[in-house]
Amino acid sequence: GATALRSQDLITATDKMSQDIASRLDVVNPESPPRIVVGTVENRTTMPHQNYEIFLVRLRSLLQSSGARHGLEFIRERDYVEAARDREYGIDAPSSGATYRSRADYVLTCTVYDMPTGTTNFYLFDFQLNQLREAKTGPDLGPGAMVWENSYEVKYGTRQ
Repeated sequence: GATALRSQDLITATDKMSQDIASRLDVVNPESPPRIVVGTVENRTTMPHQNYEIFLVRLRSLLQSSGARHGLEFIRERDYVEAARDREYGIDAPSSGATYRSRADYVLTCTVYDMPTGTTNFYLFDFQLNQLREAKTGPDLGPGAMVWENSYEVKYGTRQ
């Protein structure tokens, strides 16, 4: 009877998204795999303290472990690479994070919305794959273009 998301939503949403991306031949390309960095989840719900990053983490993991991985290439985000290099080589070393240049042509993001009304809450997860720059891999629709989008919706209500 709760109005919050459940683990089944994580599984259902990310399974649906991974199947959709994997079936899109204009996105998945074994000859020139799109280079994708996983962005962040933008929480636009009435519960700003909630962390929904697990949705993008599971989606990336599913795509990496499925047959789709041959048509998609995931790259870690700049902050992660810079921190790892700085830890390994030191901040002033020539091979530190300051020299890192991402090869990503696309960013995978998600925006989460909710609409609570009394004893119910409606959630909408909007997943997007957006082109960052002139693409050297995958489809080239132009910087800023939304290459792929899909959503997951769920409504929960409490029992009276």
